[in-house]
Amino acid sequence: MLDCKQSREEADALSLRGLMEVAKAWQRGDLYAQFWLMVYHVGRIAPSPIEARARMRAALAAEECAGEDPSTSGRQ
Repeated sequence: MLDCKQSREEADALSLRGLMEVAKAWQRGDLYAQFWLMVYHVGRIAPSPIEARARMRAALAAEECAGEDPSTSGRQ
């Protein structure tokens, strides 16, 4: 589990271990990989981080143009 009180090195090592386990699951065709393939095939595909950031910036810009205060919009 990642924790904000961990050192960067400890968090990086734990994250790497998790990514390695995910890669192994894909290589073996485990339930984890099967689940994500099913999710993909039914069209539940997340936008790329670049696209998500662009959408977020556009939404924030639209709020600013509309004169809304982002701190009161209900988003956290």
